Amino acid sequence: RFPYRDLVLSEGVRSLTGQGPEVFVGPDAVAFGDLILPEDRPAVEESADRAVEEHRSFEVRYRIRHAGGDIRWVQEQGRATYAPDGTPLWLDGVMVDVTDRMRAEAALKASQVRLVEAQHIAHIGSWELDLQTEGLIWSDEHYHIFELDRQGFGATYEAFLAVVHPEDRERVHRAYTESVQQHSPYDVVHRLLMPGGTVKWVHERAETFYDHEGRPTRTAGTVQDITEQHEVEEARQLLETQLRQAHKMEAIGTLAGGIAHDFNNILAAVIGHAELLAHELSPQNPSQERVAGILSASKRARGLVQQILTFGRRREQERRLIALPPVVLEALKLLRPTLPTTIEIRTTIPDESAVVLADPTQVHQAVVNLCTNAAHAMADRRGVLELGYETMVVEDSFAGAHPGLRPGVHARLTVRDSGKGMDAPTLERIFDPFFTTKSPGEGTGLGLAVVDGIMRSHDGAVTVESRPGQGSLFSLYFPIVQGPSAPEAAEGHPIPRGRGEHVLVVDDEPPVVRIASQILQRLGYRVTAHNGSMEALADFQSRPEVFDLVLSDLTMPNMTGLDLAARLLARRPELPVLLTSGYSGSLEPDRLRQLGIREVVEKPYFMRTLAEAVHRHLRSPA
Repeated sequence: RFPYRDLVLSEGVRSLTGQGPEVFVGPDAVAFGDLILPEDRPAVEESADRAVEEHRSFEVRYRIRHAGGDIRWVQEQGRATYAPDGTPLWLDGVMVDVTDRMRAEAALKASQVRLVEAQHIAHIGSWELDLQTEGLIWSDEHYHIFELDRQGFGATYEAFLAVVHPEDRERVHRAYTESVQQHSPYDVVHRLLMPGGTVKWVHERAETFYDHEGRPTRTAGTVQDITEQHEVEEARQLLETQLRQAHKMEAIGTLAGGIAHDFNNILAAVIGHAELLAHELSPQNPSQERVAGILSASKRARGLVQQILTFGRRREQERRLIALPPVVLEALKLLRPTLPTTIEIRTTIPDESAVVLADPTQVHQAVVNLCTNAAHAMADRRGVLELGYETMVVEDSFAGAHPGLRPGVHARLTVRDSGKGMDAPTLERIFDPFFTTKSPGEGTGLGLAVVDGIMRSHDGAVTVESRPGQGSLFSLYFPIVQGPSAPEAAEGHPIPRGRGEHVLVVDDEPPVVRIASQILQRLGYRVTAHNGSMEALADFQSRPEVFDLVLSDLTMPNMTGLDLAARLLARRPELPVLLTSGYSGSLEPDRLRQLGIREVVEKPYFMRTLAEAVHRHLRSPA
């Protein structure tokens, strides 16, 4: 072993160690090996010893402590000289101070570590493509983003394209080729198809470098995983779309309310005149049939207005015990005029049915949405739309396959069409909000998502069966409950009449004032009528005790029905005040009671409805 004894050192050792060569020679010499840090000595000695034994040169790098106290890096190279018999005689070598180089390498390594950490945190990988060999070099984070390992990935441009989503592959290749040819940056967002079948979104940027003759030599770039940002952006866009849709529905509701108010005033006059004419004609008069036709058409028109208001009105769910068939048939009345004449409608819906706990408006909306979608599926051909109803038992296995559906007896509504049907990928997404197979401008994709939400809120489910070219079958399952459905208004008993009570009638529509006055007078009441709220208030204030009941329109200029009622009730709190309205909007019953309003009579009202309301509040205290 050669523990650095019997040294012969050059003057250069002074700058290396901070001490002259004389320090390391002579009887009191300092051993040079003692300057080597203890943790490095074994490696230095082993390297030199092995080189001597193997008759070869050695090179070793180690640290020493300088006389000034700091640590220096030394790179030593040497070789032994041997006697003829092979015995090693001495070592010749050189020592070089490589401290600055080692510090630079350490700084570079630390920088590389920080770069790798930064890339990992930002989900950014780097790459370089040699355009001569098409060899591809990826950073570790690049492999992590692509979920590939170095051994299993052939690092070439073709191998990279194979990982790009098939639908984006041509676009990515075209964008890269154009960037190289046009000396422009490569900047593209695309999808990756992961080995497990999932999809990632990435943003790639790159720049190509050229030789002095303008030929491309290499491309260097980055790839960033933006899947999370893309999902956030999609969610933001979805919320914006929903907000726009909400604003649109709010505007539709406002428009529907205005139309309903005016149209119901017209209908009120038509219905009132028809009913008065029916009472004036003898029962045997042939014109009674025509009057009955007018009233029947007016009822349908009234129902249509109420159904239109359903779509514009924002309200909480109002579930009650109902039979489903009447709601379905009512929806069909609204739909028939809007469906193409090439579509035949068939129904197998019984008159009697079990009772379910449901919101009639939402059931109505679900049926309309399904039928509208079915009509769209048959838009370019003659077709059949079938609606059916049955009672069935949902088994455990079926309920388990449809979250939210519980085993038991259910009412099943079905909507079947003979349209073009749907393939498996479409079926998987039909209940996603804003997913649609319709062309731009033909629909928002909200219909089936709304149906799904309605059924979930009713503890039921919606299912679909479909194949391309064989049409579709949608089924709505409602849990059946025990109990009577909501009672219908009785029509058999006589219309109640007055006994000379004095009614103040107020409405800004002269035809409505006239017909309401004539109906009440025919029923035995005395009537004072005004076409304005200000005139009515002045009349009331001049003789407040003569009126037994007030029937006022809600929406009037100068002073609304609510304001007029407040002024009247401030003078006579016990006075029965009824409001009439073609569209009452968001009036809440609790607020009306607090204001002292007894009831709101919806326009257009029939003689019986008005007679029963007036009679009810004249015969009973508040």
